[in-house]
Order: sequence, then C-alpha cells, then structure tokens
Amino acid sequence: GIGFILINLLIPAVTMGFPLTPNATQGERFGIVVFLAPIVEELVFGFILILILTKLLKLNFWIANIISAAAFAMFHLAAYGSSFTLQGIVTISGALIGAGIFRLIANIFINKEGNPTPGIIGHAIYNFYQITTKLVIIGGV
Repeated sequence: GIGFILINLLIPAVTMGFPLTPNATQGERFGIVVFLAPIVEELVFGFILILILTKLLKLNFWIANIISAAAFAMFHLAAYGSSFTLQGIVTISGALIGAGIFRLIANIFINKEGNPTPGIIGHAIYNFYQITTKLVIIGGV
C-alpha cells in the first residue's frame, strides 16, 4: 500500500481510479472503495483464484500470479470504465499498470503468509490514499 502511494506520487498516471457508482453518495463510495472492495477483490483475485490455479489446475505460483494480475487489471478496466479520449487512455494504462503491479506484489505476500490479510490491508491503505487525495485535493471522485 505505502509503496504504491509513493509510485503514485512519482508517476500520477499509475492510478486505479474509482468504480462507477452513480447512485452512491460520497460516504457510500468511500466505504465501498476503502473497505468492501479490498476485502472482496483480495479474496477473489488474491486468494481464491490463486488457490484454484495452483491447487486445482496445478499451475506454478508465478504463472498463476501473472494470470491473477491480468484478470485483476482487466476487472479494473471494466469496473472503472473509460473512453478513448486522451484522459481515457491515461486512465486505461494507469489501471492496467497500477492494478497489475499491485496484484503481482500482493499475491507474493498472500502466498508467503497463506492468507489474504496482507493484501487486504495494503489494498485498503492504497485505496484510502487514492480516495482521500481525490476528495481533498481535487474535490470529488
């Protein structure tokens, strides 16, 4: 989480954006992004998918990690939506790079610890930073 905050400060285009939740209040969106998304996404992409790929399909962890990272990045593209404007292309590349790298690193910690807690904590810290930055500095999500 902290590492991705530093990367985001140095390379602002590496960001994951925020999910399309048009009917949610800012408080609800904050709860989704900071609490719900890290738990659900880490369980699905960092724990369950890795278990399926390594235990059921007997793939090497590193191959499973790459597949999980690609799936996670593609999920973020779909979840955050974008357009083919310059800003849209920056958002797409940031989502692919940011989400993919985050997933690769989080999966290593999850694999080492044997549970998704490190990924959930890092994900929540990063999302908290992202959403508070957008709310405080930019004035909205």
